[in-house]
Amino acid sequence: FLTTEDGVIPGNLGLKDQHFAFQWVKNNIHLFGGDPEKITISGESAGGASVGLQLVSQRNKGLFRGAILQSGTSVAQWAHQNYARFYAFELARSLDPSFTSDNSTELLELLQSFPASNINNNTVTAAVGKESALLGSLIWLPVIEEASLDGALITGLFHEDIRTGNINQVPIIIGFNSEEALLFLNSDPSDVEARAKYFDSDLSNLIRNQFNMTKEKQTDSWH
Repeated sequence: FLTTEDGVIPGNLGLKDQHFAFQWVKNNIHLFGGDPEKITISGESAGGASVGLQLVSQRNKGLFRGAILQSGTSVAQWAHQNYARFYAFELARSLDPSFTSDNSTELLELLQSFPASNINNNTVTAAVGKESALLGSLIWLPVIEEASLDGALITGLFHEDIRTGNINQVPIIIGFNSEEALLFLNSDPSDVEARAKYFDSDLSNLIRNQFNMTKEKQTDSWH
């Protein structure tokens, strides 16, 4: 999900892999005794959000007849990255502090010069004001792509597409797993206590930058 948000390093490659898998299943399920008209996609957590995003994408029209989402949807605050290009260059500078370019092609060349293990083992932390998750620091996430880009899968605002019905309108089952997010809390009791104090000190911290709410309304919502 690392992307420069242009044609050099395209976005949503993980979702596009899923899309191609749907196409393959649609075309081949009959060979395994399956019915191409009775395909249901399902997922949990990141998988649930993936299913939600695939429901939004018009490129999936006709590929499945139903969907099951557990503990994740396309509008979850942690399922969308507003600062993907910023983090792509942050990773490059973490790998090579001397890298100062803002050119996408030069970034790609730099990444390709490193072994994959260097990239996988590298750590980029969420910047203040550019967080996408309440617990944890999720960075490599889906993005909204320019519709003109080759192979673009997610091109519209998720909330607006859902509100207007501009999605694959199929039956869905949606639910959640109780207390699942506790998985992302550090097992160190002092860390848990620190997080609790952070939220208790100002409940508006529960509403992060992904909720499209002004600071004034964010404060008023707790009064």
